[in-house]
Amino acid sequence: MKLLGIAAFAAQISVVSAISIQVNNDNGFDTNLVTDNTGALLTSGAGANVGTVAIGHFGGLSDAGITSLATTSVSNLVTSFSQVGSLVNFSATPDGFFVGSATADLTGGDSSAVGKGVFIVIGNSSSLAAATQMLVFRYEDDFVDTPFEGPGTASLINGTGTLLIGEYNNFGFDNDSNPSTPDAPAFNLVVIPIPEPSSTALLGLGGLAFFLRRRR
Repeated sequence: MKLLGIAAFAAQISVVSAISIQVNNDNGFDTNLVTDNTGALLTSGAGANVGTVAIGHFGGLSDAGITSLATTSVSNLVTSFSQVGSLVNFSATPDGFFVGSATADLTGGDSSAVGKGVFIVIGNSSSLAAATQMLVFRYEDDFVDTPFEGPGTASLINGTGTLLIGEYNNFGFDNDSNPSTPDAPAFNLVVIPIPEPSSTALLGLGGLAFFLRRRR
């Protein structure tokens, strides 16, 4: 009986060893576009208003712990985030939409994701580390936290999760994907502050300047 139980467990592990999660902001009847903090729709490619989407988790951080990172720096936010799979690009036409997938190896390199909640993180750059504005959305299914083993699709749609960093419905746009819906409310990114130099660093710079003047 014990060997049978071990075999069943091994079979279960093999089934969930890799899981692909679809991510989007349009589920066929609801759409929530994504903009920067000025209301400009995010797009793909190079230049202004470029945006990228990542799927991952924040380990054991609470919602409050994640939210507090928005008052520190992009670096702290990105360092605390464990990305799963590849970045997803926004569409070039029409702007503001994204759809893609991320594959997690739950028994390999992404094993830390097992049991963790699914988070959608968006930055206004081709990489999260280079972003100056961000959005963090905790995906939920039927208002219950959904771990990585659960969802086949994680949508950035109001009502399917909790917005931890960012804002909602400051801007509205014509929803061309669904003419019966006149306006599509949007999520918009918020600026993550750049940390000011600490007083110790400023004192060090002042001392260096004084030393250089003395040498002259």
